[in-house]
Amino acid sequence: MQRVASWVGRHKLAVRYVLYVLTVVVSYNLAVHMVHGPGSVPLARIANYKGKVTLTTSTVTETVPVPYTETTVEDPTFQPGYREVTTPGQDGSKTITYQVTYMNGVETNRKVVQESMSLAPVTEITNVGPYIDGPDTLGPVVEDTTPAYTPPPTCQDDGTGC
Repeated sequence: MQRVASWVGRHKLAVRYVLYVLTVVVSYNLAVHMVHGPGSVPLARIANYKGKVTLTTSTVTETVPVPYTETTVEDPTFQPGYREVTTPGQDGSKTITYQVTYMNGVETNRKVVQESMSLAPVTEITNVGPYIDGPDTLGPVVEDTTPAYTPPPTCQDDGTGC
């Protein structure tokens, strides 16, 4: 152990440089891994940085769509099963401003700075006729008690009468 300590003492500058380079390579790999996923850093790209780390920030603004919602209203003046869109839906939009941090040109962090609604979405309103569930909604079933049809007696030609 003493031999290792004395060697490190004699080569402090070399040890510091090796630790610095390892720190840069590991932090770069972690940053790229977080942004692009595992296995996305070729070794040639790491070697090109030669231990230098450049951090930059910028402000990025994006406009994203906000989907509309749908509402159904039962209207008793409509026929059962009839549907009519009375107010068509329309998507809105919102503007999001981010502060983006880059390490050696690779995005490593994105933080929302401001979020505002540019255009509010319009809710789609659909009117529908009343719902009919089945035969029991038409009223109670009444059994027909009238007798079945019986034809009148026929008269014969033998003169016996009808």
